[in-house]
Amino acid sequence: MNRLCQPLLRPAGSLLAAAALFVGITSTTGATTVVKLDMAEMVQRADAIVIGKARSAESVWVGRELYTRYRIEVQEQLLGAAATEVNVVVPGGVDRNRPRPIAVTIADAPLLRSDEHVALLLKRGSALGAADYTIVGFNQGRIGLDRPAGRADAAPGAIAGDAVARAKRVERLKQRLQPLIDARGSAAPRSSEKPETPRGGPRGRSEVIGGGRQR
Repeated sequence: MNRLCQPLLRPAGSLLAAAALFVGITSTTGATTVVKLDMAEMVQRADAIVIGKARSAESVWVGRELYTRYRIEVQEQLLGAAATEVNVVVPGGVDRNRPRPIAVTIADAPLLRSDEHVALLLKRGSALGAADYTIVGFNQGRIGLDRPAGRADAAPGAIAGDAVARAKRVERLKQRLQPLIDARGSAAPRSSEKPETPRGGPRGRSEVIGGGRQR
């Protein structure tokens, strides 16, 4: 039976990294290989392309593998059936429903931040179910649309300026993607493809927080 953890959403910072406030320690995975894809290849593989925000997250066990399911509020749909939200599954996560919480991290796995504006190229189907999505090309199919990290939040007009700059980034991205979407023609999505995972499998290291190694 899958075990669901309480939501990992936090007001700021990566939803997964925010768990460090509670657990203090995570481990990193061994080497994985992700196939390099250009934008045209990713668009061809995608069943949906959305612009939106991560609103909540939960960690789910499938056997001995831990995944995080993010609920994405869709603000704009560039490809695929119209939806107000989609569920996106990423390998790794934090199980805090244990006496000693366990964190599992996967090298190069996409990280979605609370209320961060992102574009996601998505493939239907995941280890958690056919209705969920995975991100095409692993982290390559996640495109951040907010300002670069490190800029001063308190700068006068920063919020309004960010909205304008983000709108311009979105428009440039749409101009880049639309010809690639049009080039897909009427070809049916390749439903036989498996969800995106790095070569070498999705398993990462797990760490029992506070000492001891989870086997």
